[in-house]
Amino acid sequence: MAQYTLGELAQRLDARLHGPAELPIRAVAGWDEAYAGVITLATTERIAREVGAGPAAAVLTSAELLPFVDGKPALVTARPRLAFARLLTLFSERPGVRPGVHPTAVVAPDAHLGRDVSIGPYAVVDDGARLGDRVVIGAGAYVGAGVHVGDETRIGPHAVVYDGVVLGRRVILQAGAVVGSDGFGYERAGEEIVHLPHIGTVVLEDEVEIGANTTIDRSTCGTTRLGRRTKIDNLVQIGHNVTVGAGCLIAGQSGVAGSARLEDNVTLAGQTGVADHALVGQGAVIAARGLAVGNTPGGRMLSGFPAHDHARELQVLAAARKLPELVREIRTLRARVAELEAKLASNP
Repeated sequence: MAQYTLGELAQRLDARLHGPAELPIRAVAGWDEAYAGVITLATTERIAREVGAGPAAAVLTSAELLPFVDGKPALVTARPRLAFARLLTLFSERPGVRPGVHPTAVVAPDAHLGRDVSIGPYAVVDDGARLGDRVVIGAGAYVGAGVHVGDETRIGPHAVVYDGVVLGRRVILQAGAVVGSDGFGYERAGEEIVHLPHIGTVVLEDEVEIGANTTIDRSTCGTTRLGRRTKIDNLVQIGHNVTVGAGCLIAGQSGVAGSARLEDNVTLAGQTGVADHALVGQGAVIAARGLAVGNTPGGRMLSGFPAHDHARELQVLAAARKLPELVREIRTLRARVAELEAKLASNP
């Protein structure tokens, strides 16, 4: 089990130390599950006060919240959540992966395997696939014909990578992810519904991460592409011919329809939709359950159906809550106007 002193953690996280450098830290825990010997995170005043009065050995927090931890040993940084992510990495103890091909795996004779590749039970690597160094293929996963997989990429259990897909370096596919399935393309011919074959591919650039049971469709022609460092949550649908820029974040149950384009650093919150052929500008943030249609401006917080300026949407929602009261008021005013008109009619 990993163990550090508070001083060692301060150096590794580039944080200011408040407290004894030799204090032993055995684990990391949430603020509401903290116990002796652990370090926890405080991101609000309420949590900082709870941690200060609780059993945790130390706290990771910001300079603004330090006065509320009641003198508890602390690591102070400008971005506590980012430091917390690195802290969790230090204490992570996931089992190591042994290189080698499991006896039950099926690997095509002409597949190319790099150094120290690990292929789990019942996995399949099809004809002409090329796996880079230190690639990990989980149990029951499928890597299709002609797939290229970059160094240190990890394909989770029962994930599927269809023929001809390209995965960059250090890509992560969680369990059940599907990359390169046919897109949803059909044409009606009378009573017949004709499927459009999808003969393109999918490219996931370096350090892309795909959540469990997320699906990414191959293009009709050309490429469905996800840019470098983009991270996608579980249960997300990316349609055919979509382009997602670098550094995008897409939360669970969101859907991006065919031929839509997300520029760099876009964030889609949970259950967000992007209509077909829509463009979402660089740095845009679309709040939960928003819908982007047409050209959506970048660098702004947007919400609503369809998505527009978030502050304006909050005003609309606030006004909507007053509708019953306004309807009653209008009915009263109409009755009063009718009464006045009747009086004027009787006394011209």
